[in-house]
Formats: sequence, structure tokens, C-alpha cells
Amino acid sequence: MSLKYIRIILLLISCFSIYNTLLAQEKLLRFAQVYMEQKAANSNILCIFQDSKGFMWFGTTDGLSKYDGYKFTIYKHIANDSTSIINNQIHAIAEDSQGDLWIGTKSGLSKYRYAEEKFTNIILDSQNQNINRIQTLAIDNYGFIWLGTDGGGLMRFNPIDNKLSSFLYKLNDPRENAQLKIRKISVDKLGNLWLATGYGLFHLDVKKQNQGTNAAFTHYVHNPSNNNSLISNDLVSVLADQAGDIWVSTSNGELNKLIFSEKKFLRQPYQVEGKNSQLFTNITSLCQSKDGIIWFGGYGEGLNSISLTNGKLKRYLANKNELFSISSNDITAIYEDNAGILWIATSGGGLHKLDRKASKFEVYIRDEGTSNTLSQNNVKAVWEDKQGNIWIGTANNGLNRYNPTTKQYTLFENEPNNPNSLSDNKINVLYEDTFGTLWVGTNGGGLNRLTFQDNQVKIVRYRYQEGSTNCIPNDVITDLTSDADGNLWIATADGLAKFKQRENIFTIYKRDIKFPNTLSSNSLRCIRFASTGDLWIGTDGGGLNQMKVQNAFFEEFRNNYLKQGSLPDDRIASLYIDRFGKIWVGTFDGDLNLLEPSKKEFKNYASQHGIQSIVHGIIEDENNQFWLSGYNGLFIFDVIEQKVTRHYDINDGLPSNEFNLGAYHKGRSGKFYFGSLNGMIAFHPNYLEESKSAPPIVITDFKIANESVKLGKENSFFKKNINIADEITLLDDNFSFSLEFAALDYTAPQRIKYKYKLEAEGEENSQWVLTDASNRIATYTNLPHGDYIFTVIATNSDGVWSTKGKSIKIYVKLPFWKTWWAKILLVLFILTIVLVFYQYRIYTIKKDKQKLEQQVAERTEKVSQQKAEIESQKHLLEEQNHSLQQVNEKLRLSEQELSELNITKNRFFSILAHDLRAPINSMKGFSNLLANFADQLSAEEIKSIAKNLDETIIISSRYLENLLTWARSQMNSIEFKPQPILLKEAVYSTTEVLKNNAQSKKITLEIEGDLEIKLFVDANQLNVILTNLVSNAIKFTYNGGKIIIGASMHEQDMAEIYVGDTGTGMPKEVVEKIFRIDSKHTMKGTQGETGTGLGLLLCREFVEKNGGKIWVESTEGVGSTFRFTLPIVHT
Repeated sequence: MSLKYIRIILLLISCFSIYNTLLAQEKLLRFAQVYMEQKAANSNILCIFQDSKGFMWFGTTDGLSKYDGYKFTIYKHIANDSTSIINNQIHAIAEDSQGDLWIGTKSGLSKYRYAEEKFTNIILDSQNQNINRIQTLAIDNYGFIWLGTDGGGLMRFNPIDNKLSSFLYKLNDPRENAQLKIRKISVDKLGNLWLATGYGLFHLDVKKQNQGTNAAFTHYVHNPSNNNSLISNDLVSVLADQAGDIWVSTSNGELNKLIFSEKKFLRQPYQVEGKNSQLFTNITSLCQSKDGIIWFGGYGEGLNSISLTNGKLKRYLANKNELFSISSNDITAIYEDNAGILWIATSGGGLHKLDRKASKFEVYIRDEGTSNTLSQNNVKAVWEDKQGNIWIGTANNGLNRYNPTTKQYTLFENEPNNPNSLSDNKINVLYEDTFGTLWVGTNGGGLNRLTFQDNQVKIVRYRYQEGSTNCIPNDVITDLTSDADGNLWIATADGLAKFKQRENIFTIYKRDIKFPNTLSSNSLRCIRFASTGDLWIGTDGGGLNQMKVQNAFFEEFRNNYLKQGSLPDDRIASLYIDRFGKIWVGTFDGDLNLLEPSKKEFKNYASQHGIQSIVHGIIEDENNQFWLSGYNGLFIFDVIEQKVTRHYDINDGLPSNEFNLGAYHKGRSGKFYFGSLNGMIAFHPNYLEESKSAPPIVITDFKIANESVKLGKENSFFKKNINIADEITLLDDNFSFSLEFAALDYTAPQRIKYKYKLEAEGEENSQWVLTDASNRIATYTNLPHGDYIFTVIATNSDGVWSTKGKSIKIYVKLPFWKTWWAKILLVLFILTIVLVFYQYRIYTIKKDKQKLEQQVAERTEKVSQQKAEIESQKHLLEEQNHSLQQVNEKLRLSEQELSELNITKNRFFSILAHDLRAPINSMKGFSNLLANFADQLSAEEIKSIAKNLDETIIISSRYLENLLTWARSQMNSIEFKPQPILLKEAVYSTTEVLKNNAQSKKITLEIEGDLEIKLFVDANQLNVILTNLVSNAIKFTYNGGKIIIGASMHEQDMAEIYVGDTGTGMPKEVVEKIFRIDSKHTMKGTQGETGTGLGLLLCREFVEKNGGKIWVESTEGVGSTFRFTLPIVHT
């Protein structure tokens, strides 16, 4: 036979051996409690269901609950709301082909319309409440809803025409002339119904019933003379299994199985084993898992399973001493979801889930119910010997040998009067040498040698003997190893020893302060031989030592905070030498450190690389990965990627997250062993199963300004339930919205990672945002209008990313007041207001002039009539002349004011017309293009024209907003309401509004000085002042420039506020007329921005109205600083 075939055969034998050892120890079943929120429905759960979307539903005595793995959504009856559920006591849930849920309650039937998030309620009988009490329901293959009632028999509801039909209302048996109570309905693999009632078992052939055949029902009852008949007619539950057989439970706790093909009942379809097995008294719930196992429970019965392969019964009862047991023996409901997770509801113990696939490891743990078990769960050492036996050392209860073939435990412990027993029950370390001898190091009892011959074990003890040089240096043994010559090396709490077995000679190595090249510390933790023959020694406080064995020369590696690349901590927790001869050291500061002996420097791996624990143990696999144990679970460290790539904890089936120091071993079989505070695990790294399934991902909530938006409310943004919605429509003034999401994987939802992104239509390669289960929400603010797609993907509980996620379209629409036509209307409206104001002003001045002229005429006539009298009364005439002169002067001043106003108006309209002419001509040009050439333009060209038109309208709107504000101030129509205002709030409000403008030019906004000053001013006018000054500063500051906003006390009752920039500055002649309306002094900004100059007029007017002054300091080419004073609040 060729060498190639021999290798293949050996490989197959090895694989078969590994497979057998993997099956040798059962995996730990971990019941995880699901804590329902305080606001959730009452935890007394009556039924459980998973819908086609992946949500879990729980019917309780106090409402209906939906669960996404993180939170519950509660549905309860609301008085006078016909769209709420009909009653809070839920007995049964089913889903139809449309995805809607049908809920059987104490008071009738409710249909949950998924898309609308509303209920439709059906009352079966308004007169008989017992008929409305639906105990169970099922949906057949034809879409009919079958209802089992509490006294109304069986009813069929047709959801198409809402017609209700009644069956089995009363039995035809005169001895049982009573209304029939249907307690449970189960649908078999053919789609037929099985009914558990108080009067036996009924089988309904649905096809025959729908065809109107009289023989649709078959009735199974107890026959005292037939042992193959039903054991009792008083049935509680029924289950049609995957093979087509029927399981029923009776009110007396008996379990029967109908072999359907033989029409024969088995009275006890299971084998009783174990001391906890006993006859049942109350079985209320039946369920079959996908692997064929029958699960059942009831009040006081705990959870039970029957294997259909061997008929063996297993019981899982509440045990307060077991960490992962079920919390109550009162089972109210059992359900298996699509992923194979078993959900178990209890009375008083809450909700549990049992994920048998989550347990990835063989677990060795003490079973208090049998003597053939581990002596203690606190495992301190482990070793797999040459015969395949597994040796397990405990903290206080001796040494266990487990035979995987016979599954038998043998305990070795200290017997005070037996010298052939262990010296101590506190085991620290195990080691098998090349001679097959097992060495056992204890914590205070020295060293033990175990040899085996003819199924007999001989134990020799080695203890510390004071005054002797040929003994171990201390009775606390911390580690063991051997060299190439077969010598045993012993690490202790007080030095190192080499034991030559043939000569029975010990050589001791200790720290000697007289000689520099001895051990750095006598307190040793771990020892390992390198391929070079050097011994590496980890100490507790003395760092790492390298021993040249041939000359007993020790070199130490210590912590030196002044030296880069030194060991970060002198307390060594673990030590490993990899296949390349590199030294890996776990230290008590929680780091993993790499030493290449030739470089004499350490490379440190810490929390940023995923190391979340002190490394208690290190094992290397075949894939360049280290398996690290610690007090926070088990980690895989990828040497190439230099980071932790996987973390295992109790959710993966570990019996504990805390592993013991030094309790790890790689066996000859390739299996890895790790000892913990609560038992030991074993596994082969090549055979660990990771789930590849991708969980469904759903959007669970949509929020505006952190408030959930419900379907059907005013301003709703989606047309159907957000869980199944395809699109959301927003206005761009909905400045902040959030999407909450969940991956419906219930194994360990808290470990799921998420990525999400929002892409504009046509955009590609957007960056993913990574988040975890604690922050399953994406928030967006101030999205510009457009079409977007939000996508979220997730891992499963094993960290495997899905390729297909959940996407939803988001349309951000412009509100009407931001559309281009609305802006044109606004421009026209403002122009009309301004023109009307000026016409009104001119009209009032003319009226005043006419009134004055009339007064002059009247007084002149009066003077003429009294000429004679005036001449005789000279003094009176002089007075009249003086009065006339005053009137004439008023008339002259009025005419002068009118003339100046007309000149100002003409100049002002000239400025306004000049500044508005360009944008209006631009709008005219763009609108002309759209009107005359739209059919010749491409979509991109039309979009570009619309964008330019929008920007032009925005510029015009800004001009007119300032113009309207100035005009209102001239008419004194702005209400002046001074009040105490904190300057800091006004400044921050202004910078928040204008920060995007500044960021577009990469301008830095800096705030300095005393902004805690409280002013006594009009809030709106202060906002106008700050907004105009900062806007101007942005306009005239170059890209990358800086704007400073600050304040200080000016006088006793006044504060001085300033806005400075590093912009273009102004010449002296512009500075002198900057606040005057009678001259044009507008300048273009650094990017061609234009303006009317009205903003500064408003600033001057509002500053002076609030009792302050405004001035400007400017140097052309350097920048400008606008300063103004305002009154402060008197304290």
C-alpha cells in the first residue's frame, strides 16, 4: 500500500476519533431569561407566535406584546376605540397568507391589520359570552379561520365574506348533551385539524368538510375494553407531529400518542430514567422542535423532552443552585421559532428562551443528581493523556479522570491515612511527561507522581523538607514542564527546581542578590521551554526571565517606564512560545505582549486591539490564531490582523465568563480545554460551528425631533406600518428625523453589530456608519431636498455580516414657501408693500402742506381785515407778524423736507433698482429660456437653470427682507419691547444660523470676551443687528479667514459688543458714509456677493433705538471691526 493511501486512512481515523470525542460530552443547555420591560404586558404569557417578518408575539392575560429582541411594543384594549384589540386576555395567535394576525381573546376575535397597525374586531355571539371566549384557533390551507371556543364548539370564519359557521356545538351523544369546549387545535402535515376537547379527540378532514361530506369528522374516545384506545376523554392539549402521529395530554397529566397509520394509542410513549423522572399530573403545553424532539410542560411539571429516536424522557426542572436552569416549573406555553430557539413561558418565572445551537462547546459540569459527575465546578487544571483520558483538577475537591469512551468519572483525592493517595485536594497544575507519568502540582501539598500499571495507580509524594537541599523548594506548585533529556522542571511559589527522575536529584534555583544573573523573583507563575533549549520563566512581580539552562545564566526583562518597548507589567499571568519561537506574555495589567528574543523589545496589544481581560491562558491553533482565556470569556486573537476577531461568552454556551489562571491545555486529539469557575469546556477549533444565517432586518420606529411618529396621525410621513413601509416622504423643514432598526436574531441580540448609510439618488460608495445593539438608531438633520435611500445591514449573533439588508426610500420635498414660484410671489408682495408705503408717505406730506397753506391763507385774510386795527395797535401787529413768520418758516421747512424726501426717495430707488436689476434680469433670462426653449433643453440643463433661478430668488429675497424691515421701522410699525437678554444666547443663536455660510468659505467663527453680560434690549432687534454684522463679515472675509465676536463693559451702564473680521476692509471715504442712506456705498463681497447697504442702516437705527451707539474701525486690506454699545440690566 502506498504512503499516500496510508496517510488518507490515518486522516480518516483521526477525523473519526475527533468526531467521537466531540459527541462524548453533551452540550450545556442554557435557559436564558427574557426580561420584559416594566411597561410591557403582564408576564403571565398564555401563547407565543412568530410572524413571517420575524417578530415574536406574546399573548398574555393583560394584552398583546410584540418583541424585536430589544424592546416590547404593547397592544391593549382602549375603551371607545374600535380599532384597538377587543380584549386584553389573549389565548391564541395565527397569521394568514396576507401577513395579518388573527388573535383569539376572552371576548371574541381580533384581526391585526399589519399595514394599518389597527385591529378589526369580530364578536361571535352577542348573547352568549362563552362562545366569544376563544381558547384556540388555526388557519387551514384554504384561508378559513377555525375557532375553538369555551362552550360554543368549533366555529369557522370566512375572512372574505365575514361569514361564521358553527360545528360540534352539541354532541349527538345523549349521555353528553352539553356544549362542547375546544381546548386546543393542531394542524397536521396534510392540513387537517385535530381537536382536543373535554369529550375526546376529534379529527376534521378539512377538504371533505369544504366539499360538504358528512364523514368529515372522526371521533376518538376512551374504550375501557381496548388498551389501544385513548386513555381518557378529558383532553387538555394536542400536537400533530412531523411524522403524522398525534400526541395528546389529559387532565390527569397522562400523555398518549396516536400512531395514525395503525389507529392505535400508546399509553406511555416514553422511557422513564433518572431519579427526577415521575408520572405527570398536569400537561398543558405540547411542541415539537425541528429536530423531531417532543417538548411538553405544565403547572408544576417543568420542561420535558422526548427523543423520537430512542423514546427517552428528559426533565429540566427549576434549580436555584444551577445558573442556567429554568426559573419556574409552571409552564404556560412552549414555542419554537424559525431559528430553532425554544421559547418557554412560565407562571411567576417570566419568559425564557433555549437556543440549543448557541452552545458551541462540550461542557463538563457537576450534576448534583448523579454520583458519576465532576467533583467540583471550579476547575484549576486539565490534561488529556496518551490514552485519551481527560484529567480535571479542581480548586478544593481533588482530581477527576474522565473516560470519554465509558463516560465514567474516577475521583482521586487525599485520604489522611492512605499514603497512596493525593497529598492535597487543591490542584494547581497537571503535566504528563514523555514516560507517561502524570504529575500533579498542588496548592500547598507539594508534588504528586501518578504511574499506571495493570489498572492500578501508584502515587508518590514529593514535599518540601526544611533543611534539605534534595527536595522541592516549596509546596505550592504553580507550573510543570520537562526538557529534552526528560528532566522535570518545577515552578513554585519560592523558586525553581529541576528534577532528574532517574537519579532522584533536585537542583534548586533561587534569587541571590549577591549575583546579578539569578532569578529576578522566587515567586513563579509559569515556565516554558523554547526550541533553542532556553527556559522562559514568568514571575509574580519580577517580570520575565530567560534561563540559559547549560550555565544557569538568567536574563531578566522588567518594566521600565523610561524605556520604550519594555514589559508593561512585572506580574506575569500567562506565557506561550509560538511555532516561530516568539514569546507571548500575558500580564496582569490586561495586556498581551510579544517579544522577539533577538530584538529584546516588547510589542503591546491592549484594549484597542480587542483585549478586554487579563490573559489567563494562550493556545495557538493551525490558522495563526490565539485562543485567549480570561475573566471576560474566550477570545480569538488573529496574529496577522493583530486584533481580536471573535469573543465568546455565556451566550455561546460557556458555563462561565471567568476562566481560571493557568487552566488551559491543548490535547493530543487537537481539542482545546479551558477550566472556569463553573466547569470546564472542550472543543476542537476546526469544528466550531458558526451560524451563517442572515436575520431579517426591520425598521422598528420613525421619529421626528425624537418623537415617534405613528401611522394615521396628522402629518404622517408613511402610508403603512413602518415595519413594512417602502418609503417615507418629508418636507425639508423636518430638520431632524431618526430611524430605529433591529435584526431579528434572538440568539444574542445584544452582540449584533450594525452598519447603515444614507445615499442620495445616483450616489455611490457612501461611507457606512458602524454601530452596535445599544445604539440602533440613525439620525439626520437638515437634509436638502432630494431622493435618498437608507440602507442598514447587520451581523447575526455570531458576528457574520449579512449581504442583504433593509432599504427604505426617503423623499425630502420642498415646502410650498420654498418653491421658486412662492419666492417670486413674495418678491412681488414685498415690492407692492414698499411702493404703497412710499405713496402713502408722499400723500401724507402733501396733505400736511395743503393744511399749512390753508392756515396761511386764513391768517393772511384775517390780517388784511384787521389792517386798520393793526396799524393802530402796533404792538399787536408785531406779534401777528412774528406768528406769521413762524408759520412761513414751518411751511418752508415742510417744503424742504418734502424736497429732501423726494431726493432721498429717488436716490434710494436708484440704489434699489440698480441692485435688484441684475437678479431680476437674471430671473427674466432664465424664465425666458424655460418658456421658449424648454422642449429643447435636457433634464440636466433644466435642473441647472432651476438651481440658478433658485439662487437668484434667494438673493432678491434677502434684499427685500432687509428693505421691508427698514420700511417698517420708518413707519414705526415695529413694536419695541426691551427685556433682559443674556448676550451669550443671542450670539450663539446667530452663529448657529450662519455657521453653514461660514463653513462654505472655511471661515472660523471665534467668540471671546465676557458673553455672560445681561442686556436690556429688544430681542428681535438685537438678532437683526448681530445677523447683519456677522453676515457682512462673512461676505467680506476671504476663504480661510477669521471672524471674532466679543464683548466687554464699556461704561457703567453700557456694554460694548464688537464683530471683527480679517476681510477686505474699507477706505476712509466709505467708512465716513457707511451709515448714511443718502449716498451709495455698497461693495461686492470676496466671492462677488452683493447688497443694498440697508442692513447697516437697520443696525444703526436699532442700536440707537435701544439707547446705544454704533461705529466702525477699518483698514483697507486688513479688515473691519464694527462696535456698538447697548444698555445692561441693572443688578
